[in-house]
Amino acid sequence: MTRISIRGILIAIPFMLVLDTIGGILLLTIFAGDQLPDGLNADQVHTAILAVTQSPGYLMGSLLFGSATTIFGAYLAARIARTYPYFNAAAFGLVAMLIGVIMENDAPFWYNAIAYTSTLPVALFGGHLAKKWLSNKIN
Repeated sequence: MTRISIRGILIAIPFMLVLDTIGGILLLTIFAGDQLPDGLNADQVHTAILAVTQSPGYLMGSLLFGSATTIFGAYLAARIARTYPYFNAAAFGLVAMLIGVIMENDAPFWYNAIAYTSTLPVALFGGHLAKKWLSNKIN
C-alpha cells in the first residue's frame, strides 16, 4: 500500500467534487434555459429540474464534464504522490467510482454504464498526464 498516496487522494477528491458541483450548476443553467421561470412552486421546480437533468444533452454534457474532472482529480492525486502515478490515478478512479455508487441518482442505464466503465480509463489518462509532468520535472 506504500505505492498509493492517501494524502494525494484525500486532497484530489474534494477538488473533483467541487468541480462536479460547479459543472452541474452550469449545465443546469445552460440546459434549463427558460424552463425555470419565476413564480414556480417547489413541485414545479423539482419537475422541471428532473426533466432537464434527464435530457440527453444534459446527460452527455455531464459525462464529458465529469470525465474532465476525473482526469484532473487523478492528475492531481498522482502529482501530489510524485511516484507511481498510474497506481495513484487508479486508486483515485476507484474511489471516484465508489463515490458515484454512493451518490447514485436516477440516471438512465446507458449513462451509468458509460460513467462507470469510463471512470478508470479516464483516471489512468490523468495519471499519464501526471507521469509526463513528473518526467519533465526530473529531466
